[in-house]
Amino acid sequence: MADVPSASPAAEVPAYERGSLALTAIVVNYRTWEETHALLDILHAQLDRQSHEILVVNNCRRTHPPAETYERPVRFVESVRNVGFAGAVNLAEACARGRLLLVLNPDAVPQPGAVPALLDAHARYPKAAVLLPKLVDAEGQAQPSVRTFYRFKTILAARTPYGRTAGGRRELDAHLYRNGAGAPERVDWGQGAAMLIDPQRLPRERGRLMDERFFLYMEDVDLCLRAWRGGCEVRYVPQAVFAHGHRRESGSKPISLANLRHFTSLLRFLLKYRGLPQRPQ
Repeated sequence: MADVPSASPAAEVPAYERGSLALTAIVVNYRTWEETHALLDILHAQLDRQSHEILVVNNCRRTHPPAETYERPVRFVESVRNVGFAGAVNLAEACARGRLLLVLNPDAVPQPGAVPALLDAHARYPKAAVLLPKLVDAEGQAQPSVRTFYRFKTILAARTPYGRTAGGRRELDAHLYRNGAGAPERVDWGQGAAMLIDPQRLPRERGRLMDERFFLYMEDVDLCLRAWRGGCEVRYVPQAVFAHGHRRESGSKPISLANLRHFTSLLRFLLKYRGLPQRPQ
């Protein structure tokens, strides 16, 4: 950040400063400054500046945010290279002063009352380590953002013609909680586009919050699985609504870089857990 004198770069905070604020909002940016800038405006309007802070991780050093962004009380973390989503979150956590972390993609925009709803749910459920909001598209339609843990049948249904059969459709409906009753309050996992994390309740991975072996995809599945295995819970909070410009790049083309990364992360997940583990009973 030395080449941008007006910047306010974040540094790793000393232990005595950690937890001095109620919340740190973490925005992971990779060549999405326009969306990030718009999200910052909304976060500033909704968050309490006395007890909350905003950290932006720039995962692409070749780009810098518009100059006016630096005029707002935001701290920036510059990654020396693209370290992936998990690596970016870990970088931000080392600089965070908040007791709770609100991790966001730039295209996940909290609607009025969404952040307080997540914080209220965290206070109500002492075992909740990860809290997931309801994600909706531009028309306000709910996105299937919370899911059961993968089974081999789930992957077949999602990636092969089996998904067009009656059995495959039932498998996908169960996986996406499309059973008519809607998603329960306790879910296996949810998309990492927006999530409230309590680092004190969550078991660590090699001392880190997120497992950096998952460069992109599956890091949210791994995070939630570790929460369940550590005796904690993953909670779905539909009262907290975030508008999400969902891009399913890994499903848009049969052969793509996103698909390759998804497959690589899935393989690493299989090797790490020696299969596809389910939620502990």
